[in-house]
Amino acid sequence: MTGLACRAAEPAHADGARSSLREGWFGRSLEVGIALDRPVPFRVFTLDGPPRLVLDFAGLDWAGFDPRDIRRDGGEAAIRVGRIGPDWSRLVLDLTGPQALVTAEMQPDGPGARLRVTLRRTSPEAFAAASGAPPGVWPSGGLPSPAVQGTGAVLVAIDPGHGGIDPGAIRDGAEEKDLVLAFGLALRDALAGRGFRVMMTRDGDDFVALADRVALARQAGADVFLSLHVNAESTPAVAGAIAFTRADRGSSPGAAARARVENAADGLAGLDPGDPVGAVLAGVARIETDARSGVLADALVDALRPVATVWAEPRQAANFEVLRAPDMPSVLLELGFLSSPADLAALTSPDWRRGTADALAAGLQGWLAQDAALAAKLRR
Repeated sequence: MTGLACRAAEPAHADGARSSLREGWFGRSLEVGIALDRPVPFRVFTLDGPPRLVLDFAGLDWAGFDPRDIRRDGGEAAIRVGRIGPDWSRLVLDLTGPQALVTAEMQPDGPGARLRVTLRRTSPEAFAAASGAPPGVWPSGGLPSPAVQGTGAVLVAIDPGHGGIDPGAIRDGAEEKDLVLAFGLALRDALAGRGFRVMMTRDGDDFVALADRVALARQAGADVFLSLHVNAESTPAVAGAIAFTRADRGSSPGAAARARVENAADGLAGLDPGDPVGAVLAGVARIETDARSGVLADALVDALRPVATVWAEPRQAANFEVLRAPDMPSVLLELGFLSSPADLAALTSPDWRRGTADALAAGLQGWLAQDAALAAKLRR
């Protein structure tokens, strides 16, 4: 379902305290009301596996909106909000069961507007048949061409994890998506200063689907892929950086669990799971790329040791979706743990970011001398 209204120059805002969620008896119905300061274009659809309601808005800024402020009459369904691109933002609500869309209307509400959506319980079969993003809805269609900085022969893709609707790990007001973006920008500058060309899968607070992150890098012809993340645990004693490479099975139960969490990002953001690169994982190229990735991960860990805390077992492997490109050495680097006071202090320090980024850039430069494939490219 889609509704259109005139878009103003300044973004609209939503008001959590004036919004509402009302669940009918035993989940037979659901009414969602999102209060806005003015009408905006919108689209509404459901997704299955698990059942979710997705509300997309054009020209809406979620700043100041807290889903916990929404007035509830029954139900504890989880709600997530955030950007999904330069022009659109999204609200995803987990449904307790299959519920069919009945109405979706943008209505006048005092000086502003209210998007009112109603759903009624239906059969799993009917829900599955009616669910799915409408044609043309993000993230389908062509991918944008990311900006490339620097003039070197080797192109490095930096992938700051999460973003937009997906904040990643959160501790004491610090969000993973913000910290890895800040570090990614510092790493971009450090790499460009050492003669690399650099692109970023995102350079703002936007959600990028997991497969699109890899597709953007391959589309640009990237030679190396570095995905940046941070973690959080229940105990502050766990600290330090970890470098992950791809493996069909996790090198430890913790590594496998970490991959499951990261690979669930698309579902949390209201996407159906997909694996467009999964069909090209076999063959000699895959084996060679995995070996090159392992050497790269070792080089990055060695580069980090003098300037950052490194976890006791810093080399791990698991089946991360963003590490599945068959033709591009890829490493997922967890920079530290938000649950560690020392790591959190480092991650929020501009000086630490600059020093650590430069150390990683130097480590990558040293790895080039060991990597025969890229060494040959540099000689051409």
